[in-house]
Amino acid sequence: MARRFRQQSSVKPAPRRKPADVIARELSPGFRWQDWAISFLMLISVAPDGPFQTVRILPAATSAVLAPEWAWDPPVARISALQPIAECPYWLYAIAMSLLITQFLTKRKASSASGVRFGFLIALSILARPVDFAAATIIVVTTIVLRRVRSDGTSLQAIIGLTTAVVASVLFCLDFSIVLLVLLTCWIRDGRADLSVRIVLGFCASLAVVCGLAALCSPGFAAALARPFTWVTVSEDLLPMSPAAGSGFTHWLSIGLVVFVVSHSWWRVWNADNRQVVLRLVPLAVFTWLCLTCRYYQWVSLLGIVCLTDFPQAVLKDALDVRRVRWSAVPLAILFLSPQFESYQTLVLTGRWPRQFVNAETWETSGRVLLMQLEFSADWRIGGSRENFDLIVDDRWDLFRHQYGNYQQVCRDLRDVRSSRYLRSDGTWGGYKQWIEQWKPTLLVVDSSDLDAIRRLSLSPHWKLMGIDSHRTVFGADGDAKNTRQYQTAARLISELEWPSPQFDGSFGNVLAGNGDAARTQIAQVLLSMRLPYASLRVMPESIRQDDRLVAMCHFEIAHRVFRHTRRYSLVDQYRAIYHLRHLLASGRLTAQQVVRVSRGLEALDEPETAVAFAATLSGQSAPAVTQEQQWAAQLISRCESQTHDGARVISATSDDPETLIRRAMRAGDQDAVTKSLKRLDGGDREFFQVLADSVRKTPEDVYRELIDLLNRSDFSAERRGEALFYLGSLAIEIGDSPGASNAFSASIQAAPAQPLNSISRISLRNLQKPAR
Repeated sequence: MARRFRQQSSVKPAPRRKPADVIARELSPGFRWQDWAISFLMLISVAPDGPFQTVRILPAATSAVLAPEWAWDPPVARISALQPIAECPYWLYAIAMSLLITQFLTKRKASSASGVRFGFLIALSILARPVDFAAATIIVVTTIVLRRVRSDGTSLQAIIGLTTAVVASVLFCLDFSIVLLVLLTCWIRDGRADLSVRIVLGFCASLAVVCGLAALCSPGFAAALARPFTWVTVSEDLLPMSPAAGSGFTHWLSIGLVVFVVSHSWWRVWNADNRQVVLRLVPLAVFTWLCLTCRYYQWVSLLGIVCLTDFPQAVLKDALDVRRVRWSAVPLAILFLSPQFESYQTLVLTGRWPRQFVNAETWETSGRVLLMQLEFSADWRIGGSRENFDLIVDDRWDLFRHQYGNYQQVCRDLRDVRSSRYLRSDGTWGGYKQWIEQWKPTLLVVDSSDLDAIRRLSLSPHWKLMGIDSHRTVFGADGDAKNTRQYQTAARLISELEWPSPQFDGSFGNVLAGNGDAARTQIAQVLLSMRLPYASLRVMPESIRQDDRLVAMCHFEIAHRVFRHTRRYSLVDQYRAIYHLRHLLASGRLTAQQVVRVSRGLEALDEPETAVAFAATLSGQSAPAVTQEQQWAAQLISRCESQTHDGARVISATSDDPETLIRRAMRAGDQDAVTKSLKRLDGGDREFFQVLADSVRKTPEDVYRELIDLLNRSDFSAERRGEALFYLGSLAIEIGDSPGASNAFSASIQAAPAQPLNSISRISLRNLQKPAR
């Protein structure tokens, strides 16, 4: 017996296999600096104005002019001693927020040990906003406290911690109601296992009673409490709230990640036990609704969804793929940062970060600001902007929801430049003049993508341009003495961009701001909408090719300018414009609205046949319902055909003159007809029109040099010299050669004194020879 016992005891027991959760804890420690680095990199890459901009991380008290007396603000926003720490550099905010995100996911057992968790990390990082920092801090700290209480605490301790978090959310957060819902979700999920339904219902009932009493005492508190539900009454035109209100790779990636997080969370909840489904279903439905419909609450709702999600336990295979998954964040971050590479290059070479937005604080003006889109409200709550300017209304829909209807009507009248009093279809009186006299705004801020409004306002006698960036175009009230210096500066800069002078140093000052190709392209579109085609060509990035739509529209605008003043055609501009627009139309790169705009422009240029050719592409499209663009196209076709058939326009269709044919073909942008007509010309005429015909394939500099060589030839026709010199002057303005343009226009007038193009030549000379200011 003793021997048998010794033999059995000498046999080593078989090693027990570790459970998956033990492996996960061993392979995924509490905090990984790599996760924090990924989150920080994502936050930096989506910074709108780079890592050195100043952002506000604590709410600001509303100072809007039309704010009601019962307005409620978070108590912290009214404490002046805390205002110095309410703003900080974006890079400092990114460090703190990435720590909060990483810690939150770690406590949820969701470190980046798998692709699913990595997707959660990226989603929370690229969607985070500085305004969510206070809510994030409260939620993460509460999560940590509740999980510690769950392991070695009591239900009373959890309730005390939760009550403290509730008080903090009311003190620090404007949208405290959605934060309270996330906190309750964390408590139910992370509280003690013996947490009873009676305790949960009792605490929720007590909280509801307290909030109800506060709402009865303060209508502002009640309005703030209902904010997560009253946002649906806000017009998208005034304050875009939908997550779909955006564009670009980052925007669509964020939408994809949100759908992934929501779908995965619903799948995990659906596969949980029945008790957990009942506890999670209602808050998960609320968070999903907010996350998918309202971008303002998207990030906080994602936190709530993560709180409700059970992550699968990490296994060894997932843990071994950590490095591969993390490395995938590097090309993603590079892709995000690519639009800002030029800014980082400037930072390395000059030691300063280029400005992305115009800074109204340096304009030496102050007063009230009228925003035509309220999503820019946050820009006026930082630093000197908050001290010097007061918004008429802002994005606090809990305060101004009932005033937004009239405010939107006033903005619509401003957009349409309808200042006089008129009767609207709903029986109310319209016209912005009465409201402008009542509100007395100093600045008017328009979205830079609202090109139609900018075009009309630039022609209004009541507003003058003060600054443009890729997001906002700022006009100043004419007659306001505080704006005089800035809009004089802006007028001087715009004039020097449109009509270059030797004194121009190439600096945009604090009138234009935008770094990167996308920003400069948007600014160029704004300048073009203001009928400043040469300024637009000078501002747009060098990477834009000559066949781009924006370049073609600039040449189209120049052709219109010449035709308006002379009733003659600038062949070098009109041919380049319509030739490229035809190719853009054939390739489907023109929207329906752009086709209508081009067709109307061709009609104004007295080119009805070409206008019909463009508009016919819309009228022939089949759709379930006739669009407004198709109606416009049909009306335009009817007008042009009537004009042609009634003989109002004399068309020498049977003309056999080669010069007449080639001029008509160039005005219509018809390359095939131009090529055929060129073969019928000879001598100097053929060389002259050949240079114009080749302009669609060459740079303005090349065409400019070829025209100079042609004009220097002794056998060049004197009959063509005046017209050729005019085209030479136009090309000189385009490439920025101010002395060359002045000499060309002067020589054009001398060579052909009776030429109709001389009227526009004299206008150009007056602008080019303006005295230095």
